[in-house]
Amino acid sequence: MAWGLPKLPGLTFTDPTKTKHHIRGSLRYYQGYRFPDTIVRAPGGGDTDVDSNAFALPEDSVNYDPSLTYGRVKQAALPAVVPHWVHYDKRCLNFTAFFKQPVYESPDENYRVRIVNIVYFLEDDTLTVMEPRTKVPGVAD
Repeated sequence: MAWGLPKLPGLTFTDPTKTKHHIRGSLRYYQGYRFPDTIVRAPGGGDTDVDSNAFALPEDSVNYDPSLTYGRVKQAALPAVVPHWVHYDKRCLNFTAFFKQPVYESPDENYRVRIVNIVYFLEDDTLTVMEPRTKVPGVAD
């Protein structure tokens, strides 16, 4: 800007004393990632004028309400509340277990290992213990 000349609309002058005309990058690197630079300078490192993006502060965006332009956002419907007995209907946990049953009457064996299935029903917190049918040697069906 030339000194001593009037500042009228549409009448601009370049500064003849200005020697640096480089433009600073708009991104900076921090820990290997690119971030927008918050310091905006004019070419040559000078101050920016009022029409630049340096004056678009984040606080200005607080006063803007997009619903005034685009209308209110429709709220998503709340999920239906599902009772626990419906959610856990026909769901169960199945476990296989075993226990040793002592045998007193037989001289050939001291105990028998018996395998059982334990079913836990999540719907009503009940247990069922079932022993699968096994073939016993020497006994006919």
